Amino acid sequence: MSEISEFAKERYARSSMTGNDFSAERVKTVVSWLPKDGKLLEIGVWDGSIVRNYRPAFEGEIYGTDLSEEVMRKALPLLKEAKACDLNRDPLPWDDATFDCVVCCEVIEHIVDTDRLLAELRRVLKPGGVLVLSTPNLASGINRLFVLLGWQPLSTEVSTRRSNYGNPLRKPLVPAGHVRGYTCRALREQVSDAGFFVEKAASAPVAATPLVKAVEKLFGAVSPSLGSDVVLRCRRKA
Repeated sequence: MSEISEFAKERYARSSMTGNDFSAERVKTVVSWLPKDGKLLEIGVWDGSIVRNYRPAFEGEIYGTDLSEEVMRKALPLLKEAKACDLNRDPLPWDDATFDCVVCCEVIEHIVDTDRLLAELRRVLKPGGVLVLSTPNLASGINRLFVLLGWQPLSTEVSTRRSNYGNPLRKPLVPAGHVRGYTCRALREQVSDAGFFVEKAASAPVAATPLVKAVEKLFGAVSPSLGSDVVLRCRRKA
């Protein structure tokens, strides 16, 4: 297992994170973009906090992968099949063109070789299959204000001990282990080069502080490129 993955696994064990910490707005968008049925793969399924929201909108089979079977233990009752995979090292453990939909939310920023990850997502998708992808937006409107103040942008990390160095509005949580920082434009361009075309783009707030969250929503309403979390619905090219 890679050093980054060891850190992520340790964070799972140390974190007090619950399903409520995930952006409800992002989950709502993802659910609205899912196909009605077929085979769906959730990348980073964790304890199932997200996939339990997919029913009854999605009526097909749900598969999941994460760092270990231990991490996915609580999610197993929700899944047709679960397989452990270190995305910083291993290929996805399914055959080519297995899935009608792949959901990869808040994962790509943890991956060193993001081109390889996108190639694997494309490989396991059927031609014309749907990829729903999300990641924090480095160039969000709120981050642009923070940088002007000389503060650390949201979702960027300088420590493996504490998440809020350089930004007094952030809580001192366990860092998430982000190693990549995306703008909306960078994500769209990379996804296109990886063999997908973008059908829809949206954004979601990520802050827990009510005031910051309200500002995030205002920026996101102007454009997804200014929202704090970028969400894309993509389709695999033939």
